[in-house]
Amino acid sequence: MKDVKVEVAKDHLEKLTKASGPSAIMELIWNALDADAKNIKISYRDIPLGIDNIVVEDDGHGINFDDAEKVFGSLGGSLKKTKRLSPQQRKLHGEEGQGRYKAFALGTLIKFQSIFKVNGVCKSFDVQMDLNHLQHSIISDLKIAKKDIDKTTGVFVTIRNINQEKASGITTATFKKSVEEKLAVYYMTYPNFNVWVNNSKLNFEGCIKNKFEEKFKIQADDGKKIAFTAKIIEWNIDNEKKIFYCGKEGVSYQEGPLGIRTTLPISIYLQSEYIENLHRHDPLIGEMDNVLVEATTIAKDIVKKYLRTRLQFYARDYISELKKEKIYPYTTTAESEVEVAKRQVFDIVALQINDYLPKFGSQDNANKKLTLALVKEALESDTENFEKIFTEIINLPKEKREELKDILEKTSLVNVIDTMKEVTDRIRMIYELRLILFDDDISRVVKERKHLHQIVKNETWIFGDDYTL
Repeated sequence: MKDVKVEVAKDHLEKLTKASGPSAIMELIWNALDADAKNIKISYRDIPLGIDNIVVEDDGHGINFDDAEKVFGSLGGSLKKTKRLSPQQRKLHGEEGQGRYKAFALGTLIKFQSIFKVNGVCKSFDVQMDLNHLQHSIISDLKIAKKDIDKTTGVFVTIRNINQEKASGITTATFKKSVEEKLAVYYMTYPNFNVWVNNSKLNFEGCIKNKFEEKFKIQADDGKKIAFTAKIIEWNIDNEKKIFYCGKEGVSYQEGPLGIRTTLPISIYLQSEYIENLHRHDPLIGEMDNVLVEATTIAKDIVKKYLRTRLQFYARDYISELKKEKIYPYTTTAESEVEVAKRQVFDIVALQINDYLPKFGSQDNANKKLTLALVKEALESDTENFEKIFTEIINLPKEKREELKDILEKTSLVNVIDTMKEVTDRIRMIYELRLILFDDDISRVVKERKHLHQIVKNETWIFGDDYTL
């Protein structure tokens, strides 16, 4: 047995233990993948007072006993620092040797059991770590592995004295979804692994509905062109809509909110060797990096274009139905890119109205046609006239809206408008005629035959409607 001390200040190590429960588990999953694990099992046991312990086990190549002192006795000197690929040519995720400290977010006592092969013989050893003695790791003596597991290599991590608040984050369905989301692109590159959470196998491929990618380049200040790939995954499950910053092979180093409002469950993975290099020099990828900021902006534009295309795809069948029922407000063929774009937007909005507006689908075609026509006008018109009309209708008291509805059931809106215009014109005519006859300043200059007769001959209704004919 050996006590290995890390020559790093305790407060620095304590900072490394600050993490959420899910992110702590993700670090252990990445460690397993870096060790070429094909099966990773996360399990926890519920007891009346909460979670008793958490176990993360894998079937990777394990930690060699000869490397144990360096692995657990140094920080920033990870063996992975000098290598880019695992023995089975997987891109390595961790390099700083800090991931094991994240596990302390879940509990104060951690035991690592490593089983590895030497000349075909499986050997094992344990490493005990305690949050209260962060600078010390206790490495056991080397021993021959038990016969029942002598053909199984890997690392078994057992976490005890659980932080119940942090651990609760790994017991939800949301946790499983987040793991699937984080590892989706990595799985596309290296599909030879599985992850279980309490015997429930995660489904990286089955939860993907659609995939899309687009490559682009950005010119850096030194004139070099930097290659990026924006990969979009549309899920069959709800998600938190994030952007993941990844290396070229899909290893995710950082994530953030996508910042685009949409009903489609999507994630975007921005991949580049440039991001990998940024992470190597600064684990917290800087938001002030000009190249990365520009790449993020372009990636989000790609997402917006994808969303328009997909939403229009989903709207296609519904729009065909509207056209068949002759309530689609566009009757001619689009003759320009602008017209095509307008219709794409309208189709998307119409689908959203049908999906999310209560009772819209059960209305009769006349009401649907009116609603869609108003939507079309609202999307295409910037005039104050439409705004005025629409506002007046919305602000009508309920009884007045009912009266308007009754009127429209008996006659057309065109006839109502024509009648109201005629009434308004007549009232205005009477008002102006009164000014001509009785206002001293005006009547003094108006001539009967030259002016008054010319006005009245076109407005004979003032003598009675029988004179109009």
